[in-house]
Amino acid sequence: MDDLQHILQLIHELLSDQPYELSARLKQRLNIALIERGMSPLDQNSYGCKKFSEFLLTHMGDRIEIARPEVSGDLRISLKRDRAQARAKAISVEAKPKQDHTILMRSDVWQAFTNPDSNRKRYFDKVSHKILHFLKEGDEDYKAKLAERPQDFIEIEWIPASQQLAWMAEFLDLINLPVAERAPLQQLIEATYSSKVNAAFPLRPLAHPSQTPRPRS
Repeated sequence: MDDLQHILQLIHELLSDQPYELSARLKQRLNIALIERGMSPLDQNSYGCKKFSEFLLTHMGDRIEIARPEVSGDLRISLKRDRAQARAKAISVEAKPKQDHTILMRSDVWQAFTNPDSNRKRYFDKVSHKILHFLKEGDEDYKAKLAERPQDFIEIEWIPASQQLAWMAEFLDLINLPVAERAPLQQLIEATYSSKVNAAFPLRPLAHPSQTPRPRS
């Protein structure tokens, strides 16, 4: 499978079982998935596209729908549902890339814990094992999905920025890195915390077992 087909497969998987995904977040999740598989983040310019939305329309225009907000806000990307089921079956029989066994937690689960937006709600779907993200105000499609079967969802409490940075500092103190290698990581945790800082940190440090974050039952 070449790089383009791998990228398109990942985008399809990220959009599966979701009413829609915002364009910026979809690209962020795609790049995280690519990095975890030892690949470079998507550069749409290398495929002759100036914008991510142009890349999607060029290579997946027959499989996705792009909704533009009436006033302002990000584009909403969703699968054309009449094609989603057949495509999912085709993907399931393809060879999957080897997973990195050093990953301690699924990236989407970790991002749900660490996303610093206090206006965002996060739930773990016990049936599909996927993460449901939506804003407290708006995103009615997600709220409706939650309301249909509330017994299947567990709310996730996010980890405050101060605790994240403390764990990163503790992790650096536990490993013996040369000064030149430690310096850029130290700069990361001394910067203002954001989910980008967490994603850029090479290993997601977990606390001791008694402190490991858990979904709220």
